[in-house]
Amino acid sequence: MSLQRIFQADAYGQQPVTQNFWHRAFEPEVLGEPLQEEHSCEVAIVGGGYTGLSAALKLAQQGVDVAVLDARHIGWGASGRNGGFCCLGGTIAEDDELIRRYGEVEARRYFYAERAAIDLVAELLDQYEIDADVASKGETVLAHKPRRVDQLKDTAADIQKRYGISCHFHGKDELTELGMNASGLSAGLTIPVGFALHPYKYARGLAAAVKSQGARFYEQTEVLSIVPADDGQYVLKVRKGHLRAQKVLLATNGYSSENMPEWLAGKYLPVQSNILMTRPLSEEELKRQAGSPIRWHMTRGHCCITSACCRTIG
Repeated sequence: MSLQRIFQADAYGQQPVTQNFWHRAFEPEVLGEPLQEEHSCEVAIVGGGYTGLSAALKLAQQGVDVAVLDARHIGWGASGRNGGFCCLGGTIAEDDELIRRYGEVEARRYFYAERAAIDLVAELLDQYEIDADVASKGETVLAHKPRRVDQLKDTAADIQKRYGISCHFHGKDELTELGMNASGLSAGLTIPVGFALHPYKYARGLAAAVKSQGARFYEQTEVLSIVPADDGQYVLKVRKGHLRAQKVLLATNGYSSENMPEWLAGKYLPVQSNILMTRPLSEEELKRQAGSPIRWHMTRGHCCITSACCRTIG
């Protein structure tokens, strides 16, 4: 199949990362040159984000000959410029709805995967000594309106039931003592699982771990088409060559092509979003922000309009 882009060309160029806060934090090394001429591997992975890198690491650890291709550079996409939170969450549907739709066993497997994902990231950070600016322990959810207090209590009960995790409920007075009630919040709930991290540093550290296991990287290598060969393999065509692979893993997330196979086309939804960050603020400006009704958080003296360090309900 010949791959076709979904969004306008700007979405796939350098513009999205030019002023990105995470990408300006450090200068990463080049992990791989563009693919040229003819090469082969056992497994070709298209996409150098968390999914592709995690798969490459597992395969390389088992001695599989792996090649990772990325149209830009490793960590260029959402894996290198997200909010930076490794925490629980991932569905809007209530527990009862998930159980009704998929059954008790499958729903519990999903809950387990959510919890296990956090432990896996922590394990990889430790095992490969990845410096990803890890900070915080858990997250605090805030109720902006009195009518949302009972909802927080229900959330605490759900988390206890779903994961066996006890949360800490904060009344209005305790929030004030903690310095978290400048905007007149009604309550808070601290979930003692997960942490914040530098997403781009984590992606690059994960890539270094993959490379240490013998996998190859081809950066600045856009896959133009994937063609089945007569011998059962696949030929990935790029601008100046091609790669033959026994198996192909597409790990392109929202950057997948418009003409994916029909069975896959309805299973992903590309979404673009932004977090707006100011220049470093003065002390006077920071004081003025403390009373603002806008949801914001502080990152190294900047003000960000986003629900990042704390999620706000209502």
